[in-house]
Amino acid sequence: MKLGRGLISAKLREPEVAHSHLSQVVSSSGSSAATPSLDTAISQTDFSRIFRACSNMFLYADRFLQFLREAQSGDLNNRLQSLLRLIDKGEKDRVVNADSLSKLFPLDNDYCNLMIFHDRANLINKQFIIVVIDTSSCLTRTELSLLLGLPEDFVANTLHNMHSIISIAPRAFPGDRYPVSLSQPAIIGYLTKRIRSGELCIDPNIIYPHLTRACVSAIQQKRHYPAVKMPPTPFLVALHYINLFSATYVWDYFRKISDQGLSLSVAREFIPVLDTLRVQAGRIPVIPFVRFLVWLKELHLEPDIVRTVADADAWRDQELIDACETIAEPLEMNSSTPLSDDYSFGNTTRFVILGLPENPMLVILTDEAVTMYSRKNLMS
Repeated sequence: MKLGRGLISAKLREPEVAHSHLSQVVSSSGSSAATPSLDTAISQTDFSRIFRACSNMFLYADRFLQFLREAQSGDLNNRLQSLLRLIDKGEKDRVVNADSLSKLFPLDNDYCNLMIFHDRANLINKQFIIVVIDTSSCLTRTELSLLLGLPEDFVANTLHNMHSIISIAPRAFPGDRYPVSLSQPAIIGYLTKRIRSGELCIDPNIIYPHLTRACVSAIQQKRHYPAVKMPPTPFLVALHYINLFSATYVWDYFRKISDQGLSLSVAREFIPVLDTLRVQAGRIPVIPFVRFLVWLKELHLEPDIVRTVADADAWRDQELIDACETIAEPLEMNSSTPLSDDYSFGNTTRFVILGLPENPMLVILTDEAVTMYSRKNLMS
């Protein structure tokens, strides 16, 4: 356990400590098993991949390093690559067998028992709940029920039955909400790797289209909010937090759909929401949204709904481009170079035209914010 604590705490401390070699981290934990071979074999990039797979679990950190220390002379790199393939892609080989899996992930049997289901629908609904609260711990039991379209009693019973991996924030003051969080995010690694979870594994083409549509619907509901300010009833407060969640996190859900046909279908359902989304643009995180735009561009929808150059007869697009030509440059959309979380536009403001040619939207992107303008906004 000291070994895992040393590994995780080193990553959480100051940057110069976090960038220490793995063997230094191991040594600082009090273990005498550190060897120079670990230091030379594991790069900082590989260390980061292993660290993420630990999911803040000291137990996993200990097991991963034990697995590497058991390498025979000259075989450390093969063992390291086997571990990385397993944690990144869920692939096993001759080095990682069933016995190795149980040693590396000792909690998998407990997770299996938690996910036992009476029917397939019951399992999928459990997966919906877990994925949402893994995304963010900002929704309450009632809000989960409303977002997912599940009976609140079912959500309450599911949360109760999974209390060992879920926590609900206590109420500090009268009127406080009770947001639900995942206390063991390692279960996501289990549910997304078929080699570990088998029939309990999340199907991205079931889970993410449903979650995407639920979020798009929540964004669209904004248009039905009362025009006149009303006292914040519990229902309106719930809708507010659901809307906030949806506008913030739906962009990653889109990109996790692996089936091309489903991706096209869900993308088309997004188009009618643009005008409602425009007034909520301040809630949209920049980098996830840009990744979404690149994904949308790569779908090659007809007509193209993500563009930076106007066609000869697209005079509406050209009006929007002319309106920003002195303040922004076209967004470069290169799917071969994924954007990192710390990507910056620098001092260059970017633009993209989003939507159907007959009703285009101008999107302005900076490091700080996403802003959307309709043609009516700019021409009035």
